[in-house]
This record gives sequence, structure tokens and C-alpha cells, in this order.
Amino acid sequence: MTTHPTQPDSAATIPETALSEPSTTQSTMLAELYDDGLNDACHILKQLDYDLLSMKQIPSDQTLEKAKNIRVIWFISGYSLTVLFLFSLLGFLPWWIGGFFGVGLFLLGLTCVDGFLPNQLGANSFALLTAKREQLELELKKYITTIEGSLGFIHLLQPLSYFNKNLEKHYFIRLCAASQQHRLMKHLTNYREFQLYYQYLIEALAANEKREAWIKAHPNPDSAQSEQANKTAAA
Repeated sequence: MTTHPTQPDSAATIPETALSEPSTTQSTMLAELYDDGLNDACHILKQLDYDLLSMKQIPSDQTLEKAKNIRVIWFISGYSLTVLFLFSLLGFLPWWIGGFFGVGLFLLGLTCVDGFLPNQLGANSFALLTAKREQLELELKKYITTIEGSLGFIHLLQPLSYFNKNLEKHYFIRLCAASQQHRLMKHLTNYREFQLYYQYLIEALAANEKREAWIKAHPNPDSAQSEQANKTAAA
């Protein structure tokens, strides 16, 4: 279990207004909020590894793009210096100029190694970062597959939208529908989709805190009646 990240100040709405709705709507809402399945799902929600889910260790698209551009520049520079160095060897350029090109090739070869220059990506960074990203994404997919299980997970958290309307955004609804239909892993195919999954869990965490506070102020009437009936029967 890892420390929960700071939840955003979401546009949450305590469902007091729902208590003024028709009895059918009210009873449906209360049944969802007090449901044991939701309680179990929220318990799992608080135990998740948010360090892994946050993808902080996964190279971003911007980092990969920067590394790719550096590799392109490195190859162009290497090709240009090699051609000029060969021209000097063939006598088309003075030998001393060829010496400068040779030194340039040597230094350029050193910069191929990532970390040779402080705070500067090397020419091989793109390959290294790509391999790292693939490995970490594979680990993340395995973890999310474990979370979702055979029945799906995040769709069980949908009643929390009573406390956080952000959970009703169309891209979150799409993820929940895929979770309910056991097709979520087919949707998690890129960096952006993983971010949305993580953001949904963060929004759900914020909503669950409000739900727990609300339930403390509004104990389950069915549980209270059952407890009172047990006391009466015992007497």
C-alpha cells in the first residue's frame, strides 16, 4: 500500500438534494450508497498502489520526442563530419581541417552514451527510454488487469458520482462501460488512456472521502432498524 496522492478539489455535490426527490429515486440512491459491493470497492480503492498508477516513472511523450530529435541531430552531425573527414583524407581539404573533423567525430561518439553530458540526453536515450516505457507499461497493464479481475472494478465506483460530478464526464463513462463489459484492457492502449484511468481513481478517492463523511452523518436506516429488531428480539 502506498501513500494516497493529494486529491483535487473536485466539483463534488453532497446528495442532500436527492433526499427531496421522489421516494423511488431516493431509495435507489440510498441503496447504492450503502451497498456492500460499493463498500468493498471503496476499500480496495484506498489500498491501490498509486505510485505505480501515477506513471511517474514512465517516460512521457514529450521526453520521448525530445530524445528522438536528439538522435536525429546526432546522426545528421555524425554523417556530415564523416563525409568531411573522408574528403580531407582524399586530399580535397587540408589535413589540419580533417584533424578537427576527426576530433569532432571522437567527441560526437562519446555523446552517444546517455549521461556523458550532465543533464543532457545522449543519442542512445531514445532506445533506452522506449524500452523502459514498454517495460513499465507492461507492469502497469498487469497491475490494472489484477485490479479489474474477471468482473471489472471501476464501474463499481459509479455511485460515487453523487459526490463528484467529474466522474460523469464522457471519457470516464466510456472507461466504466468498458470495465463493465470486460473490455477495458483493449481501451488502455496509450499513455493518455492510462492517465485517464489514474485520474478516475483520484476523483473517486475524493468522492469516497465525502461519501464516508456523509454516511457518518446519515447512518443506514436499514441497518439501524435491523439492529433495533435484534435488540427487541433479545429482550
